[in-house]
Amino acid sequence: MGAVLQAIINFLTSGTFVAGLATLLGKLGLALGISFTVVQGIDAGIDYLVKMVNDGFAGVPSNIISLLAMYGIDHCFNIIMSAYLFVFSMHGINKVKTIPKFKLPTTN
Repeated sequence: MGAVLQAIINFLTSGTFVAGLATLLGKLGLALGISFTVVQGIDAGIDYLVKMVNDGFAGVPSNIISLLAMYGIDHCFNIIMSAYLFVFSMHGINKVKTIPKFKLPTTN
């Protein structure tokens, strides 16, 4: 039992394990930082777009807005914006090339 424990301690304190762990934590931190920045940028862009649409409807009389709401134009805008956001997300996911690909060792 003591030999197994000593082997585990030697592995955990070896330079290879520590260097690998530091590299992994660095890459994880970088990926999380980039992801957070992208999400915040998309959120700011959507907020700006919603503000532009709201400002565009500011001068429209209330009876016209009621008529448009009755026809469901607000739902139409929501569906269109959701579709655009989905397409942008899919393009972003497909362009990511940093996903690691692990190959199982082959035996000859």
